[in-house]
Amino acid sequence: RDPLLDPDEQVPNNRKACESDSGSWVEQEPWDIDPPYCGGLPDNRDNHHGNIGTGKMQSYLWTIPDGDEIVDGDRCVLRLRYNMTSNDFDQPSGVEDGADFDPFFDLDSSFNTNPPLGNDPKADFIGLGIQKSGVLQVQVAVNQFGRTFQDRSHTFIVRDRPDGVASDVRIVNYNVRGRRGNIVQVYPAVEYDFVPEDLEVNVGDLIHFQ
Repeated sequence: RDPLLDPDEQVPNNRKACESDSGSWVEQEPWDIDPPYCGGLPDNRDNHHGNIGTGKMQSYLWTIPDGDEIVDGDRCVLRLRYNMTSNDFDQPSGVEDGADFDPFFDLDSSFNTNPPLGNDPKADFIGLGIQKSGVLQVQVAVNQFGRTFQDRSHTFIVRDRPDGVASDVRIVNYNVRGRRGNIVQVYPAVEYDFVPEDLEVNVGDLIHFQ
């Protein structure tokens, strides 16, 4: 079937659209927990399957909260958003001259109606003069700058430690990724591999194979 839901099946994701569709917008009270970690990722080249300077894929080491923060059987949602952000443009209009503008953190939805680049911009980009180089054009669509490129959501259930495993014992989740086949057959995915690729454990650590 069509991957897009019919209009009458779609659920608004913002207050204005919800209330205009005769819905009730309900806000959840804060959970009174520490804010999530927010940080920049290492540089990543195009078409390198997520591999970074170490030769390994980008990753994040997450320690599952313990104690009162998560109850046995809690269903968690992991939402991964692949943002494509570029700094290949001059300081956007509307930003004060001399302002410390970081395109990787400051380019947000406020630029949706005033993008930093126009579609297929034409100019003397290398400064040789129009008579020498002619008008140069960059093949680019403005929706390729500062947009959410992919969105993947996953759900999983967190369980308490098994009986007899002390709270200070390290449990490492050992998983697999990729698809069966060689790199050509599975593209744009990757071949089967373990996660993490290099697993370092100490005597007394436990490994949870998934």
